[in-house]
Amino acid sequence: MRTLKACQDDNAQLKKQKIDIQTKMSDQDLMLTVTQENNAQLKKQLQSLSAISSAQAESIKKSIDNINSKDDYLQTLQMAVSRRDSTNLAVLIELKAAMGSLGEDVHIRVLRGLVNVDFSDKLLFSSDSNSYVFGEKAKQAVGRLARVLNDHPEVSCIVEGNTDSIAYPQDILLDNWDLSVKRATAIVRSLQNDYNISPAG
Repeated sequence: MRTLKACQDDNAQLKKQKIDIQTKMSDQDLMLTVTQENNAQLKKQLQSLSAISSAQAESIKKSIDNINSKDDYLQTLQMAVSRRDSTNLAVLIELKAAMGSLGEDVHIRVLRGLVNVDFSDKLLFSSDSNSYVFGEKAKQAVGRLARVLNDHPEVSCIVEGNTDSIAYPQDILLDNWDLSVKRATAIVRSLQNDYNISPAG
């Protein structure tokens, strides 16, 4: 069961992430405002330059059109980043709520714009470091993950398997890389077959 301190720590971390997202959005708003002001200034200058040739005027007009295109691109980019950050925050909150009772066996965080969920080996594959077969706890954990993924079909999911450096039985596995692949495959199959997660995501 989670302690009040753990909940308060999670809450503080989520507030910090929210402030970071708002700061990024403010910076982007400022950059957009500066670009729009520069654009307006250039338009005024073009209107006041009556003595320039039509060829020069056309060249300046193309430059302004270029700036307008970049302005549109910046707005589109800002909206995309804002949508991604909002989705990440929603998914992060839902995952923390869904995985809360699993304690230290699950780590959830945002790294480089992606939500990462790390399950411990012992949670997924019990205490056997060469196993790639799910236990009961693993099914519960993957089921909770699947519920959040089904709530957010727009979210893509990448599954990676990891191993330790302990030797593996030669007759079952080729090497630790083979074990990593089998572990990842076991999770993907469970998500697809047991919880109807689309393989396209």
